Amino acid sequence: MREKRTAIFLRLMMILFLFGLMNLVGAQAKPKAKSGEGEEKAWTKEKREGQKSETPPGWEKGLKKGWEKLTPPGWNKKDKKERKEWQKKLARVKKQIKTKAKKKKWNAENCERASIALEFAVRRGMPASQAGNVIGECIGKGLTGEETLLVGIVLSEGVEKGTNFETMGSRVVEKIRAGYKGKKLAREIRFMIDTDYKTRKEVKEKKMEKLLNKEEFKQEKKEEKLERPVSKGSGGGGRGRGKK
Repeated sequence: MREKRTAIFLRLMMILFLFGLMNLVGAQAKPKAKSGEGEEKAWTKEKREGQKSETPPGWEKGLKKGWEKLTPPGWNKKDKKERKEWQKKLARVKKQIKTKAKKKKWNAENCERASIALEFAVRRGMPASQAGNVIGECIGKGLTGEETLLVGIVLSEGVEKGTNFETMGSRVVEKIRAGYKGKKLAREIRFMIDTDYKTRKEVKEKKMEKLLNKEEFKQEKKEEKLERPVSKGSGGGGRGRGKK
């Protein structure tokens, strides 16, 4: 029995080790942003410590230098053609956003905030089309330039949590149409991103638990088969009793 428990324990540790190794490899595969890295770390620390700041540190005094050089995850794996296409798409969507903001009689400062909201989210890793839909909706529904900038910043947080922006973008648009704005909208977006992340994590853990249970069951069956006593056939003895 003790050997059986040891074998199951070793299998469990091996599966957990492989699972951890996969996560480690995935984390190392993500390209690190050279510019603005310290600023983002400080922002993450502020959120972890429960501070009320809704924007990255220093943004109240103007944008910190370097964010314009951020590149989305997987940038190092893109070839020159793919990078050029990404830049063209970003420029095209930015132009659409500025045009829409000008039609709404936004001043130059607020037009720039909308443009930054879009570009910041896209450079962090959000697809340009989804970011354009959300920022465009902010403009159309009368959010201020500052509120629109906040939406772009908060949405970008979903990148590191593996958010599906195709569905998340639609859900955020629904919230904007329902009248959400300002910090209320920012909190709602963060809540949706965090909830989705926790749900996916729980699903992954349940799959892992199911896999472990399956491995344990296989091991038990294997050991039962090995421990089962081999019954000796009576055929040999019967052949020795021939008729006289």
